[in-house]
Amino acid sequence: MCYKIQEPELPFVEKRFNARFGRPEAFNPKKYLFGFDHPECAIILDENPNEIVMGTWGLVPPWGARKDRKEFYKTSNTLNAKVEEAHQKASYKDSLTKHCLILAESFIEYKHVPSIGKQKVDKVPYRITSPDDQPFAIAGLYNIIGNEVTFTLLTTSANTLMAEIHNSAKRMPVVLHKSEEEIWLRNDKFEPYHSRTEIELKALPIGKELIS
Repeated sequence: MCYKIQEPELPFVEKRFNARFGRPEAFNPKKYLFGFDHPECAIILDENPNEIVMGTWGLVPPWGARKDRKEFYKTSNTLNAKVEEAHQKASYKDSLTKHCLILAESFIEYKHVPSIGKQKVDKVPYRITSPDDQPFAIAGLYNIIGNEVTFTLLTTSANTLMAEIHNSAKRMPVVLHKSEEEIWLRNDKFEPYHSRTEIELKALPIGKELIS
């Protein structure tokens, strides 16, 4: 699953996605955003593809809005949703036609490597980027609670590269081709995103201190 993403710098992301940031003062990218902190992330909604907005990572469905937010997140992990199963989950049934793009420069996945001489496994972090290091989009679903946008990141079966790195679960985010971004925002079907075999990514191991 994917719980750490790095956002692109503002001037580059506006040019890349041909969208303006409605509230640039709200955009303050950190090294990496950790999903379980439920940070605000830069996303583009289907209802306004020419504007970049901030959304809280962790989709809150209509019924979840009636609960205390901390309590909801404590009992419901809506950071990631499997693209193959989202339609079966109560948390996402009201968001299946609410599509968004999650804007990223990179994300982190961990490779499980046996420790030499120890009865345990080390987790080696890898920084995953596009081959040209340009910003890219990950498919997501969203729901608006009051004036707050909340979202979940969609995952799918890992392609060859990601299966080697994320060898514990063999999953990966639904990284989109540039040509797929507009299609996804038009509420495209989910089935084409069950496989990401044609997506090209670049992976490099990095020090844990860089993503803490």
